[in-house]
Amino acid sequence: MQALAANRLNELYEKFRRLSPWKDWYESFVSEIGYFKGLPDEEFTTPEQQEKLWRARGVSSIGPGESLNVKGAYSDQAIVNEVLLLRKKVLPEDTSRRAKLIKESYDVILKLVQKHSTQRPFAKQSRLFTVLHPEELHTCYQWKARMRLQELVLGTKKYSFAEGAVLVRARLREILGKEADLEENVWRCMFCWWLNEQYDAIQRGDEVVTDTAAVSAVDGEDSPVEVLEIWPAPKQRKGLQAIANYHDALRMVITAARGGASPDDVVDTMKDNAEFSGYKANTCRVIFNLVRTFGFLENRDGLWYPSDEGEQLVEDDPADVLVEKLLVQVYGMAHFIKAVGENQPVPKKQIYDFLKGLWGGWTSDFMPSALAAWLRAMGLLTLDISGCYLLTDYGNYWCSRLPAKEDIPIAPAPLPAVEVGTTEEGTSGTELSGLQGLPFEQLWQVFESDDTLKGFVFKREQVEALHLAWHCNPQKRFVLLSGLSGTGKTALLFHYARLYCQLKGVNVKDHRAVIAVSPEWRDPSGLLGYFNALHADPTFQAEPALRTVIAASQNPNSPYFLILDEMNLARVERYFAPFLSSMETGERLLLHGHDDTVNDVPPSIPWPKNLFVGGTVNMDETTHPFSDKVLDRAFTLEFWEVQLERYLKDRPTTLIAACKVKVDSLLLDLNCHLYKIRRHFGYRTAGEVLGFIETAEGIAGHEDAKFCNLIDQAVFSKVLPRLRGEDSPSLVQVLKELHLLCTENSLVQCAGKLAGMQERLKATGVTRFWS
Repeated sequence: MQALAANRLNELYEKFRRLSPWKDWYESFVSEIGYFKGLPDEEFTTPEQQEKLWRARGVSSIGPGESLNVKGAYSDQAIVNEVLLLRKKVLPEDTSRRAKLIKESYDVILKLVQKHSTQRPFAKQSRLFTVLHPEELHTCYQWKARMRLQELVLGTKKYSFAEGAVLVRARLREILGKEADLEENVWRCMFCWWLNEQYDAIQRGDEVVTDTAAVSAVDGEDSPVEVLEIWPAPKQRKGLQAIANYHDALRMVITAARGGASPDDVVDTMKDNAEFSGYKANTCRVIFNLVRTFGFLENRDGLWYPSDEGEQLVEDDPADVLVEKLLVQVYGMAHFIKAVGENQPVPKKQIYDFLKGLWGGWTSDFMPSALAAWLRAMGLLTLDISGCYLLTDYGNYWCSRLPAKEDIPIAPAPLPAVEVGTTEEGTSGTELSGLQGLPFEQLWQVFESDDTLKGFVFKREQVEALHLAWHCNPQKRFVLLSGLSGTGKTALLFHYARLYCQLKGVNVKDHRAVIAVSPEWRDPSGLLGYFNALHADPTFQAEPALRTVIAASQNPNSPYFLILDEMNLARVERYFAPFLSSMETGERLLLHGHDDTVNDVPPSIPWPKNLFVGGTVNMDETTHPFSDKVLDRAFTLEFWEVQLERYLKDRPTTLIAACKVKVDSLLLDLNCHLYKIRRHFGYRTAGEVLGFIETAEGIAGHEDAKFCNLIDQAVFSKVLPRLRGEDSPSLVQVLKELHLLCTENSLVQCAGKLAGMQERLKATGVTRFWS
């Protein structure tokens, strides 16, 4: 990575000062620092003033870090003396020596403060340092913000907060000149945060945002928080056994993997560390697997390295990145916090019984107590002298980010155990019984007559291509459906499997798995599950895809369908690697690395040749391209052409005829123009536009102002957001045509938006709806 050039940083700073955003923040920032500069030493060192110093919200708020309790530091004389020494310290001219001295002071104070806090108050202490030395520090206290700033200014992410801050400010001083006064230092601090806020635009080379009305660095206590999206219950881990040292053990694994390491290398490094020397090798492997499946490690060329989230876990306290994963991905964690938050204090027995009622597999207090241990170790939960659980301030913060109690997923019953029969080697490779007896014509007749498919538009050629692709090579029944969103790609795979199973006389619910690919997948565990040795007895957490694959292996004469939706949201060659290898070589599909069967899941199974794998693909800025390794093993079918006229003709509607004609005509015209720049839309969008209008009441006719307004809003909301692109004759022409079409149809809001996009394209060479 390369740091921004001096002229670019100078240009950005000039823009920032012209904007002079966040006036309230600036004033509180200057006032806060001026207040402490004016205090005499004897008053500065009093517990009252030390508390104000640690709570200096005028400089910046720090989110959940604000809730960490460091009350003991206010009157701890050793800490107060170090803080006073920092305040009075005359720093050397040499940048490297200055950075080293501030880092040393930072580390000394942090070590002393840890005696008064269960976690390392990085953000609070970083803010304190900014108050005392605003000429050397900044306000990017969050790990991600700090990494972004260092990348932009220094070209590297390797520095700690204190050292990196000094180097960042030194480079800015070299480019922008020496700060004249306190006010200029404050603007420089705020500029650092502004660079972080504009990171994405700067990296893309886009024009930076100019409407900066608010800033997340100084959100108030009452600012809304982002509600967590809890994973569906079947996808979550069913609990998490307590381990010694908790998140510090996870940090040890991540640290051991810096520079690249195999699992055995990590185990050896852990056992060489005095704090972990008593761990058995298998326990170390368990912790390694936990770190890996949480996404804190990523595999590159056969070795494991810390991911960005892994580095964040090592560097940051409180460990927000881990807490979020615990609440989102581990069954029972969110329920635990929500139940205590709504009813605290809660007796231990009451909450344990509640948790056991959520999951039939928990028949004792073992797992509820393990969840409690994790939550206490992470600083969210405390136990009072009467044996009741209470949330800490930090726990209350995370409780506020949970959805409503009724919206936290609950597993209806324990997932059925994976049963593996004694499938002999090679038996799953036999041809499907009667496969030749299911010709395409028979399948197509069912497609044409099926009532459920009346609302879809599937061409015979599309269905036939899918049928042939899935049957031309029993070793590789793998098809990718790419193209325009909303054309029914997933629906085609879904209903093909349903009708195929119907004709074969098998229950589709047992023979079809639809898996939503997660952008977080970095390895096969999302499909094949993972070995979880954190329980008293080693267990295997089986995912729905694994059950389907094993069932296919057991029943080689029946069809099974594995449908992967939005397959390239994650890198396919990473999470799908075992499948790609087995379907190509015919070798066994590896399920886990243990020698023996775990919970009826064997180490491997023969590749099931009766497994039909289909993936849907959308190509945009949120997805990953496919490697040749993937494309060589798949048939790729493209869904780009849209028979919109046929769809609109066949779709039932509640609109009066004249209104329906006007909407249909407008949608067809819009799609015709958008097709020229490959931004046309599919059946889903068209149906939702019509549904939006149909839902309204009191429409008198197609000339009714209300009717025009509804069309205007529907097209604005569902069609125009697709528009984006760089300056080209075709885009310029299409924007003109769309603007004229909207104007002629009295779509005022749409016409205004298109006019603005045309102006932006002319001024900057790029345009998009979201600008």
